Amino acid sequence: NPKCEFRANGGPIVVGKNNLIEERTLIENPSYGNGNSGCVLQIGSLNIFQVGSQFKGKLVGDANVFETKSSVDPGCTVGTGCVVGATSILKTNTDLS
Repeated sequence: NPKCEFRANGGPIVVGKNNLIEERTLIENPSYGNGNSGCVLQIGSLNIFQVGSQFKGKLVGDANVFETKSSVDPGCTVGTGCVVGATSILKTNTDLS
């Protein structure tokens, strides 16, 4: 989609099959500045990243929905079948499964 952005500052980003990534979405593998760069951000399959969502976590499973303008902070993991609600923020190092 136009204007979606991938930032692989801290290592590669691997995206699975059949994900929907809408406009103004940011997916970032952040550099933590503590020697952890080079870690792979793995995104599973069948995920939906709605308009303006941001993901800076470390792992996404399958079949999740990141609603409009939701935000996932660094260090977070999102399992399978989860919904991160519109405009909500998943704080640093939180695990959602």
